[in-house]
Amino acid sequence: MAYDVQKISGNINGTAPLAAARLSNFATGNTELLPAHKSWIATEVREALLVSPHAWIDIHGYSSHRGSKAGFDNLGLSRNRCHSVKSTIAQNFSKASFNIEVGYGDSASLGGEDNNDGYWRAVEVYVFGSKPYKKEIPPHDPVVLYESPEWFVTNLSLTGGALATPVGGGGFYEGSITFQNGSGTKYEGPIAVTGVSFGLSLGIPGLKADKLFQKAIKFLLDNGGFSHADLPSGAIGIVYKNDQKIKNLKPQHFSGSCTMYFITGSPVLATYGVYLLLFGLPKVVGPTADIPLNLAIPPFALAMQANGYAIISAGGIGIAGSLGASANGFSGGIA
Repeated sequence: MAYDVQKISGNINGTAPLAAARLSNFATGNTELLPAHKSWIATEVREALLVSPHAWIDIHGYSSHRGSKAGFDNLGLSRNRCHSVKSTIAQNFSKASFNIEVGYGDSASLGGEDNNDGYWRAVEVYVFGSKPYKKEIPPHDPVVLYESPEWFVTNLSLTGGALATPVGGGGFYEGSITFQNGSGTKYEGPIAVTGVSFGLSLGIPGLKADKLFQKAIKFLLDNGGFSHADLPSGAIGIVYKNDQKIKNLKPQHFSGSCTMYFITGSPVLATYGVYLLLFGLPKVVGPTADIPLNLAIPPFALAMQANGYAIISAGGIGIAGSLGASANGFSGGIA
């Protein structure tokens, strides 16, 4: 779920606004502002107008895809949301000047035809210090939406059972995984992994001294790691990109070969623990042949080949206990 108010930074068409934010989570089919929206206007917009009495305000309205299939007027809804925001600003600041007021309907929204994510039920407000040279922005050229660089795992569902493997006991598991960023963009894909038992997690060669292992243990012992300020509701893990390969994580970076380790932080938490998931690994030989190859490489070294990694709370996975008991290392792929 997107935040009610997401501040927008950086230049917009070459000009830095005095204040800018995306006001999200308008109620479905509704134009009424949320308390957080009104609070932002009463503070941030007010401060910007005090700094520059000649400020001009641009307003851009959006809607989710919900209702379009049934013929609902999402374009009109986005325009009415713009008008609602404009009216609220005008009521509080009688001398406010407006430059652009445009609704895009669901033309800029992502997801399926019934997607109703709060990120798309939104209005963007930009307060500039003075009137820009160009008065109009063509409807076909909307402002580029801000995408949060922070990604999280919000779902990992696996089912399966015991399986004999060349390197030890374990199991085969398949299911689905969902990655979501702070802006509400999601990547959902199937995941299938073969689990291999090493006895104790520390039995994996070099794991005890491994940097990622130490980070996962710290995550586990630090109250599950969920002190992170940007965690969305329902998050069960935090995602980190490989800075050597990826500048900004995109949905396409999550697919490919993957390897996962089950780690426990202490005997007290032996049935809890965390999963360390390396995603976006290159295929060396093939999906099956790569499994023993990937598991033989220490996690930190293998992570250098991955697009990134996630530290996932086992408490968020329904069969985490049985997964951890049957296998410590997993390798497979995300489609």
